[in-house]
Amino acid sequence: MTFELNHWDDPIQSMYGRGTHMTHLFAAFRPAFSFMEIVDNQKIRDEKQTILDFGGGTGRVSMYLCLYYNTPTVSYDPNQDCVRVGTIIKDDLKNDHLKANLEITNDIPDQQFDYVLSLAVLEHLSGQVFTDAMNDMTNCLKDGGYMFLYLREHNRAQFQQFVMDELPPFYDGHTLVLLEKTGDALYLKKISPKRY
Repeated sequence: MTFELNHWDDPIQSMYGRGTHMTHLFAAFRPAFSFMEIVDNQKIRDEKQTILDFGGGTGRVSMYLCLYYNTPTVSYDPNQDCVRVGTIIKDDLKNDHLKANLEITNDIPDQQFDYVLSLAVLEHLSGQVFTDAMNDMTNCLKDGGYMFLYLREHNRAQFQQFVMDELPPFYDGHTLVLLEKTGDALYLKKISPKRY
């Protein structure tokens, strides 16, 4: 299936955030927990490491991680409707930590992050669109930073194999090295050629 900007007609429904804004926020626990199980949570918190959620929809996972770590977090999604709804939810929550540390945008950030997450997004992409997304995520990742790719339940094994088959050794002059493959995620590290 190829991702399109109008793939989801309802931004809230696309991110399982039915009900109140708090329901929307805490629906993010499951994919966020998969990330939290594999990373150094204390280091993220202590060092205020930065997080980018690539294809973050309405920002529900970014909101959860921003509150949990109290660290600078960005949710990027190309769908302006998702960004608009996510911004409304963020503002309605009236939380000082979210106000200070969370950005929800439909522009690919020009900064680099310690962590780049893609949660149930890449299985919607194929061909050049997939390659472009991997290049964009790699460009947004600091040298030595970590990429976390979370997969939907129905096709995890198939998609993991697809990523490994399609993953060229270099993206824009950098190598992505597989660190760990869990039941629902791939965990990679960005290394420059001089360090590889």
